[in-house]
Amino acid sequence: MAIPKPDKSTPIIDTDQRSVLQSWFDFFGYLESQAKSFAASIVSLAASIAGYEAAWTVYNPAVTASSGTFTSVSATGSFLTIGKLVHYTCTITITTVGTAAGSIVLPLPAGTAVRNAVGMGMASNLGKSVGYRILATGSSGDMTFYDNSSAIAAGNVIIVTGIYERA
Repeated sequence: MAIPKPDKSTPIIDTDQRSVLQSWFDFFGYLESQAKSFAASIVSLAASIAGYEAAWTVYNPAVTASSGTFTSVSATGSFLTIGKLVHYTCTITITTVGTAAGSIVLPLPAGTAVRNAVGMGMASNLGKSVGYRILATGSSGDMTFYDNSSAIAAGNVIIVTGIYERA
C-alpha cells in the first residue's frame, strides 16, 4: 500500500494530531510569553537595585598605639559590607596620650583583610593628611601622618575612611 503524498491543502499532522504549523505557532507563543516574563523580571530587578539602600553598621573599635598605651582615646565608626568589600569610616578622638607612641592601631570592623589596602583621612583639627595601612591577613591597620610621623597627640581628632576586601 502506497502512502499518499499530501497536497498543499492537506496539513502535515504531528504526533499529537496538530499540524506542524500549529505546533510552530504554539512554540513561538510560548517564547513570546517567556520573553515578556523575562523582561518584567529585569525591570523589577532594576527597580530593586535602583532603590537599594543598605544600612551602615555602627562599631566602636578599641584603638591602641603601636607602643605604650593611651590614657584616654575614643573611636566611633560605621561600615557597610557589600559582598566581600567592606566600606568603613571612623573618627578617633585622642584626649590624653599617656605613654602611647608610634602609630595609631585601628581594628578592622569586619573580618581580616585578604590583601594590602590603604585608607585615607585627616586630622581635622590640624588639616593634616593621615594614611591608614592595612596589611594582608591583618585584622587591624596602623595610622600615621602622610610623612610617616606619629599622629598621636592630645586633642587630635582623626577621621579615616576606605575600602578593603575581607576574607
